[in-house]
Amino acid sequence: MSRRNQHRISAEQRRTSRQRFWRHLRRCMLAGLVIVGSGAGLWWLNDVLAVSSWSIRGKANLKAAIEKQLAAMPDKSYLHTRPGVLHDAWLAAIPDMAEVQISRILPDTLHITAQARIPIALWQDEAGVIYLVDEKGKAYRKLARGESPDLPMLRIASQELAQAHTLLTELKKLQVRDLNSLSEVRSADAAWLVYFRKGERWLIPQQREAIVFRQLNTLLAQPRWRARSWRIDARTTSRWFIRPAKHEGVI
Repeated sequence: MSRRNQHRISAEQRRTSRQRFWRHLRRCMLAGLVIVGSGAGLWWLNDVLAVSSWSIRGKANLKAAIEKQLAAMPDKSYLHTRPGVLHDAWLAAIPDMAEVQISRILPDTLHITAQARIPIALWQDEAGVIYLVDEKGKAYRKLARGESPDLPMLRIASQELAQAHTLLTELKKLQVRDLNSLSEVRSADAAWLVYFRKGERWLIPQQREAIVFRQLNTLLAQPRWRARSWRIDARTTSRWFIRPAKHEGVI
């Protein structure tokens, strides 16, 4: 009966193997201690750098809204008060705010500058709900109870809101009429019905607002037309129909 050859491990090899094992174990333990220590340190810093004071620049309503947001935060630690986190949360929660800049002064202070939206019109949607519209043409919130800003009313469908914003932008840019005199805008049959104070009303073809406003700007700057209010139908390119604003009935 034959015996298998067995490879014998020398004492030196066993000693080297044990040393290698203990070196590896020490490295793992050291790495674990570093990780635990770092985590504990970060946790400590997270609490030490918690926000305890702030300054806010902006309109009174925005300052009050931001104060309310901060007061409602149960955790003002560093991770929860990073400027990027607060920026996105506040823009979503405060519709009257167009933008906010937040800077952090270590260890515990926030400097906040809030910019308000500028409403330029009211929009009545298909359900009769009225919204405020900002200078970018966005309907950003419902009109609050008791709120009555002196702004023109857009009585149009939701899909026409962007185009109506273009109409207002062109009207303001060309200064055909003072926007403060604009009272209402409606749409019908691919045309805008633009109502001003003193009974003035224009019928403007959609998609051709800029061209028509330039022509109106030239026309109404002439002495014959400047001092009066008019009802103007500019839907056709070949001929316009113009009547004094006091004229009743359909143009």
